[in-house]
Amino acid sequence: QFFLDDKLFYTSGSFWVTGNNTNDEQFFDIEINNNLTAGYYNLDVHLVDARDLSARHQVLALDWVEFNNLPLETVYDDSYDDDIDVHVDQHGGSVGFGFIALLIIAGLRLRLR
Repeated sequence: QFFLDDKLFYTSGSFWVTGNNTNDEQFFDIEINNNLTAGYYNLDVHLVDARDLSARHQVLALDWVEFNNLPLETVYDDSYDDDIDVHVDQHGGSVGFGFIALLIIAGLRLRLR
């Protein structure tokens, strides 16, 4: 189920997710015909069980910067024609990039002295 600013606007057909396989992918091409005005919207995605409609997972605009204030324009002005990829997997993250950036900044400061 896809929500724009907390209003349901699209429900997909059912699809299979096989266990804990991280290779499962599902793609949606959605054309919005709800007479929405051009603007910025928060997009929330809710994964529900097709059998009993119980909630399985949520991807919320507050948690994902890609979905927060998502720019939507009319069909006649497609300057925001970017694909949005969402990978729903849970992990602790990495300090690798941040640590390397700090080392580079520290090295530059030492060179400038």
